[in-house]
Amino acid sequence: MCEAQSAISDSLVPSHSRSLSLSLCVCASDECGFVLASMEDDIFTEIKAKMKANHEWLMQSNMLTIKGKMGKFEVLKNGTLFIQKANIKDQGQYICLAQNEYGSDKLVVTLSVVAYPTRILEEKMRDIKVLAGKTVHLECRTEGRPVPIVSWILPNHTKVKGSITEHGRVTVTTMGTLTIQKVSVLDRGHYKCIASNPAGTDTATVRLQVVAAPPAILEEKRQLVRAEIGQNLFLACSTYGDPRPTTYWVLHDGTIVQPVTYSHTKVSVFGNGTLYLRDVQITESGKYECIATSSTGSERRVVTLVQCLNGKILSPSSE
Repeated sequence: MCEAQSAISDSLVPSHSRSLSLSLCVCASDECGFVLASMEDDIFTEIKAKMKANHEWLMQSNMLTIKGKMGKFEVLKNGTLFIQKANIKDQGQYICLAQNEYGSDKLVVTLSVVAYPTRILEEKMRDIKVLAGKTVHLECRTEGRPVPIVSWILPNHTKVKGSITEHGRVTVTTMGTLTIQKVSVLDRGHYKCIASNPAGTDTATVRLQVVAAPPAILEEKRQLVRAEIGQNLFLACSTYGDPRPTTYWVLHDGTIVQPVTYSHTKVSVFGNGTLYLRDVQITESGKYECIATSSTGSERRVVTLVQCLNGKILSPSSE
């Protein structure tokens, strides 16, 4: 809404034009607009420049005077106060002061910042049981305004927070879910979710129970292998479990062979459990057992080796 005045001060208009009347529109901007009857453009420009107002804002809660750009506050060219990412601390009364050489005016604005306290939608205390070696997802859904920031406290008191924050095998998604890959018995314990925004904080706790996995061998438990005399053989024995099982082989003659990184001998076991037999002979026919053990149990696999010559079996299989 503009308020029109029928005349302006004589000091603003040259003597040859003082008899002219004009309308002055008072508006909430950095300058006033005019509706001229027959005033020349150069006179109009001069008056417009003289009527331009200077703006500043006063924040009453801490008596902060705001001019131009000051941190999160900025007074725009048209007098508008811009507040970036307003929070509860910014609420209160703001006074706009506009003045020029012909006077001043002020406008009082009361700012209320709406915020809803953080609330975690999960149970305050819950139990989750997971098998060792698996991936577990601990959810922490929240509501609040502004959107709460979620962080987790691990059993070893490590704090993991932020979106897609990585700490080894542990990540926190943008939705606040804590993900732990390849869970082991060492990961069991209490996990605390903390969600907060300027209006408040909420917490929830998850007790993670990790069930130890007994040793397991991935290959078939009984296998018949035919090999030509002089052939080199690789007999696989891949295992998993938690705690990690110890693997060794018992040869046809009862000899126990433990894993080594490398070996130049005729018989060796690699770190992945594979048994290597070099230049096999008829005397090496028989049963070979892979045994995987841990504190939670044991598992075994039996490979029966049969020797051949030009495709003809030289020793019968016996299980």
